[in-house]
Amino acid sequence: MRNKPVNCNGVSRAWVCIKSKGVLGKRCFPFDQTARCYRAKMRLFMKNLLRTVGIITLLVVIGFSMAACGGGGGKPSGTYENKDWQIAYTFSGNKVTATMGGEHLIDATFAVKDGKIIFTSSDGKTEELPYSLNGNELKITRSGMEMVFTKK
Repeated sequence: MRNKPVNCNGVSRAWVCIKSKGVLGKRCFPFDQTARCYRAKMRLFMKNLLRTVGIITLLVVIGFSMAACGGGGGKPSGTYENKDWQIAYTFSGNKVTATMGGEHLIDATFAVKDGKIIFTSSDGKTEELPYSLNGNELKITRSGMEMVFTKK
């Protein structure tokens, strides 16, 4: 049931009174544009929320796509061999073992930084070599020559 509009602070409001059972009896509250404003605010909120969720989803999909494709990065692990040169590198943690023709060559540590693999021998000598890792293929460039290793 609506009562006569009342002018309150320059805003014309209609009062809505609801009869209820129990101790509360008759309750009245202003009915202006509250419901309409609330719906408009909720529509704007949902629009902004959906836009934000859409952008986040798009960024996550792009991130996972880039991670799945590889793109030449990552830290090698396992054994990679070059059958032409009969060289094999076994990467485990931050250690690497090199063998040639089945004979042990060297044990060293390695680190990966800025597209280069940095080998450090036990006597402290270091060597930085450009590399790329794509799936099961490891490419290492040394003295201008690219060697391709495949994972065992």
